[in-house]
Amino acid sequence: LVSAAAITSGFTSAKRGAELTLANQPGPNRSVQAVLDLVSRDQDPLLLYDDNQFLYDDYRRIPATRFQQRYFLVGQIYLGQTSPKYILHDTWKWFDEDMKQSNPAAFLETGTIDSKPFADYVHDHFQPVFDGQVGTVHLRDDVAQSVLRGSTDRAWVPPDAGGNGPGWTAVAGSAQYAQSATPQSDDRLVI
Repeated sequence: LVSAAAITSGFTSAKRGAELTLANQPGPNRSVQAVLDLVSRDQDPLLLYDDNQFLYDDYRRIPATRFQQRYFLVGQIYLGQTSPKYILHDTWKWFDEDMKQSNPAAFLETGTIDSKPFADYVHDHFQPVFDGQVGTVHLRDDVAQSVLRGSTDRAWVPPDAGGNGPGWTAVAGSAQYAQSATPQSDDRLVI
C-alpha cells in the first residue's frame, strides 16, 4: 500500500509518466533508442525476436508481426514443451505477409536466434549497424544504405586540430580514435 501510494502520489498525467520513463531510461537502452529514433518514429513497427513483449513499450514501438514473441516461431508452449509440431501451419506465410505490410526499418536482436527461417529472413533483409550492451540493432538494407553510405552534399572538414583531444586524428572526410593517456571520457573531438 505504501509503495503504491508513493508511486501514484507523484502522478500528474500519462504524458508526464512517459516523460519520466524516458528520462530514467538506462544509458545502454538510450543508445538503442537513439538508433531507432534515427530511422523511425514512436509507434512505428519494430521487429523483435524475444519473449519479452514489454520491449516494444520500452522503445515506444509496436510489433512488426502478429508473432510478437519468439515462442510463436519456435513452437514453444508456456511452461511446456518446444517442438516444430507446435508451430502453426501457415506461420511463415503469415510472417512474410506481415513483413511486406509493416516493412519495419529496424530489427533489435537481443539474444540468440534459434529459428532458421527467422535467421534467414534477417540475413536477407537487414544489416547490423549498432552493437550495444542490450542488443544489436539491424537496419533494413535500404535504410542502412541511406544511413551508412548515403550521399552528402559536402565532405566533412575537421575543425582546427587545437581543440581536439590527444586520442583523435582528424583529416578531411574522417576521424580516428586511438587510446591516449587522457581518459576516453575526457578525450574530445570538436565537430
